[in-house]
Amino acid sequence: MAIRNSRDESFDLNQSEEQAFAICLAALSKGGFSSVQQNRTISQISANYHKFTVGGKIEITIKAGPAAGKSTVCMHTTANMDNIYALFTSPIDKIANAFKNSLDA
Repeated sequence: MAIRNSRDESFDLNQSEEQAFAICLAALSKGGFSSVQQNRTISQISANYHKFTVGGKIEITIKAGPAAGKSTVCMHTTANMDNIYALFTSPIDKIANAFKNSLDA
C-alpha cells in the first residue's frame, strides 16, 4: 500500500469561471497530466501525474471569485511519498508546480 500525502492550495485568476476552466484544462495537457476527467456542472477537473520519480493526482475546482470577471482556483494535490526521491524534493510541490507553471506558459 502506498504512503500518500496531500495539500490544498487556492489562488485567484483574472478570468471568468468558464475561461478559467478552459485555461486549467489546457494547463493540465501542457503539464504532462494524464487521465484528465472534467465535470463542467460542478466546475471540477481531476488528472493523474506519473513521471519516473513522482506519482500522484490533482483535483481542481473553479469557483466564482470575489469580484465580477474573477475566479478562484482550488487545488487538492495528492502524491505518493514512499520512494527514495521523496526525501530530496516534495512530490506534492512537483505536481502542483507542473500545473501552475503550465498556467503561465
